[in-house]
Amino acid sequence: MTEIVFQLLGGIGLFLMGMVLLTDGLKAFAGDALRAALGRFTGTPANALVSGALVTLMV
Repeated sequence: MTEIVFQLLGGIGLFLMGMVLLTDGLKAFAGDALRAALGRFTGTPANALVSGALVTLMV
């Protein structure tokens, strides 16, 4: 039983660590060029939907 709990806690820890690393990477990547690109790709609701879906698939 304790082995299952430790595996569960380890999995949650790895997941959270991955989320922190992903957040840090996106913050480092963000800048004026990214802001301009986002404005260009999300000009209309349809473009925003497609762009969001594609970025979600890549991540």
